[in-house]
Amino acid sequence: QDPVWHGEGNVAVHTRMVLEEIRRLPPPDSGQPPETALVLQLAAVFHDIGKPLTTRWREPLDGGPARVVSPRHAEAGRNYLCLRLAALGLPWEVERAVLALTALHHHPRRLVMDDAPPALWRRLASQCPPRLLFDLETADLRGRVCPDLEGQLEILDLFRMRCMELDIWDNPDPWRDWRQAMDAAFPSRSPAFRGHALATAMSDAATGLIQSVEEGIARAWQLKDPAPEFMLLWGPAGSGKSEWIHRHGGEAAVISLDDLREEVAGKRDDQSMNGQVLQEAREQVKRHLRSGDGGRVIFDATNLRRELRSSLLELATDYGATTTIVALRTPLAELENRNRGRPHPVPRSVLVRQCERLEWPDAHEAHELIIVR
Repeated sequence: QDPVWHGEGNVAVHTRMVLEEIRRLPPPDSGQPPETALVLQLAAVFHDIGKPLTTRWREPLDGGPARVVSPRHAEAGRNYLCLRLAALGLPWEVERAVLALTALHHHPRRLVMDDAPPALWRRLASQCPPRLLFDLETADLRGRVCPDLEGQLEILDLFRMRCMELDIWDNPDPWRDWRQAMDAAFPSRSPAFRGHALATAMSDAATGLIQSVEEGIARAWQLKDPAPEFMLLWGPAGSGKSEWIHRHGGEAAVISLDDLREEVAGKRDDQSMNGQVLQEAREQVKRHLRSGDGGRVIFDATNLRRELRSSLLELATDYGATTTIVALRTPLAELENRNRGRPHPVPRSVLVRQCERLEWPDAHEAHELIIVR
């Protein structure tokens, strides 16, 4: 770790100090979930687990001494944990909270320092309770030796006060007032339409396209009703994507990259023509979504990298579709067993590489994120 911001020593020393700070917290009050203490202790243990994966030396531009940096270590930690936490046998609500805290524990100070718009505060609160983020980041700061500690803690206090101003501090539905306004504006429309309208407004607000729910209501009149559905599956080889399609796909049009590789390159494991395969897949997505029948399209691939997901989800949104990511969260040991039993298993080295490079999907990447366990 950088000796300026972590004068206490290495990650193990810092983690122990953070855990000690968490244990000093008063017991959760009656309004908090009973698993709160366990969530915070696990988050303290794992919050910097991504640092060994990302730490490197960086030469400063001003010619000063090299510094130790760990870029995007919080997200890397969540990606590392997302298929490994299952081995602990924890309730999903505990796992979900620990993953969110690991990935987002630096965000409270960023929101304050960036003077972020309210929509980004609501987005963060919908991903993880602000009170838990505040407690973990307070412990993260107190569990280190660094300059300007009091100034950093003051920034966290500003985070807490702003959350209270926005009524998201202890609010399980940070978008509740927007949801109520959308329901009131479209009382005769289907729940699917109102959900699509709300999700679109939330996304537009987070990107700065709109500033108020009233603008979101005005823009909702442009949405298709019924809208086509675009579902993007996520999961390494052996996670059960084909089985999920068999059970839940129904009459959906399924676009499979493996099938397209077999069609274009002659073998489903031939990666040499991936550019052409992806282009054909995109053309098929366009063709199905513009058919106008409000049908469902399922994109069957590993979709482990955010860049590819983003491209496909933006394409579907441009065609007026609702978007859903279906993440099949299968434990590592089970992945290997399932892969061996597939009609077309991938080499173990490929599966290991997939698990090392995967990026867990964020809830805001699509209109909806479904976790299959």
